[in-house]
Amino acid sequence: MKFKRTIVLLLSLCLLAALPVCASAAERPCSCGEMPQVVVKGFLKPLYYNEGTDCEIPALLGHVLMDAQGRSMLPATRNWSIDPAQDHSVEPEYEFLHDYRLDTFEAAARLHGFIETLCRQTGHGKIALSGRSHGASIILTYLKVYGPGRLDTFILANGTYQGATLMGEIILGRFGLSGPALLNVLDALGPESDFLASTTNLLRKTPLMRLDTRLRGMSLLLGNTLLPMLRRMPSVWAMLPEPYFQQARPLLKGPEYADLLKLVDKYHDEVQTQAADLILGAKKAGVKVAVFASYGKAPIPITQNTAYQCDFLADTTYESGGATVAPMGQTLPAGNAKYRSPDGIIDAATCILPDQTWFIKYNDHFTLPYDLQQWIIRGKTQPSIASNPEFPQYLRIFSDGTTAPLR
Repeated sequence: MKFKRTIVLLLSLCLLAALPVCASAAERPCSCGEMPQVVVKGFLKPLYYNEGTDCEIPALLGHVLMDAQGRSMLPATRNWSIDPAQDHSVEPEYEFLHDYRLDTFEAAARLHGFIETLCRQTGHGKIALSGRSHGASIILTYLKVYGPGRLDTFILANGTYQGATLMGEIILGRFGLSGPALLNVLDALGPESDFLASTTNLLRKTPLMRLDTRLRGMSLLLGNTLLPMLRRMPSVWAMLPEPYFQQARPLLKGPEYADLLKLVDKYHDEVQTQAADLILGAKKAGVKVAVFASYGKAPIPITQNTAYQCDFLADTTYESGGATVAPMGQTLPAGNAKYRSPDGIIDAATCILPDQTWFIKYNDHFTLPYDLQQWIIRGKTQPSIASNPEFPQYLRIFSDGTTAPLR
């Protein structure tokens, strides 16, 4: 009996001694001082790929093969993997690749798995999370479902979390072509080019300015082919601004769309219309929060509504969480000097977070002001537009990707 008790005691001591080793092997805290960064971008290329095979399917084909319930007729990709050999103290940025055909809640669930795996592998309890374009919608959905507990910082950059007019116009089939819209795009292509500026000024004196055509033929053609398939994508519906959403929702009529309509309504009701509460809630919980919006570009001139400031694709108003923005070629009346842009185009006072929203003039939809992003991530406290004279609320970006305060 005494021998058995001795054996049990020795085994217990061995188990107790092994516990700290096991715990540290499972998730050893890291003291490198470098915050792992997760970037969630928008629609990527290839837009669809058949993971696990050598076959890549053309982007358009993968994009449109959706059934009436919002499910891809081709297998969805696994989206992400983390290279265990990546040294986050040297290369802190990790890209979360998502299959853009997935419902936003399913994409957010996969992002959750990515973040949890990354935290285990790196030994960090928190990460910095940046979302660009549709990635911002996935981040807000992640916040809705999983909360801000893993986040030290989150940044919404050129986000479509409140929609994009261009997508609303396309889904409703409102195609058009106008001379002023074409010239606005030409103006925005090269703001530093004297040649483009003089060419545009010359063209404004020609009959091109009177061109204003509703492309009914394109509306009919696409309305019977591509648009019905686009309307089956939950992620497309996540990019419809509120007014367009209400107009377009009746297009999903009939029992065959019942499941898709549930997905569409779920994102609209729980994320898009609750964006302000989700953003403010994360900030209140101690997460560093920042919003980037771009302006000075004109929208792609294929729809009837083209007078708004944007980054070629997404509206400045929606990206910024509600800024008051003058139409292309106009300025705002005198207003709140603290939040008004030096060029008189934007008043940020109406944003969800006016003191944590930065505007980058001449930036396009696919470019992130890296210097501003890194300053925010590496800071120890919640930044504001008054924290650093190098990064005031209004910046200008140049062709080499550098930024400077807008004068």
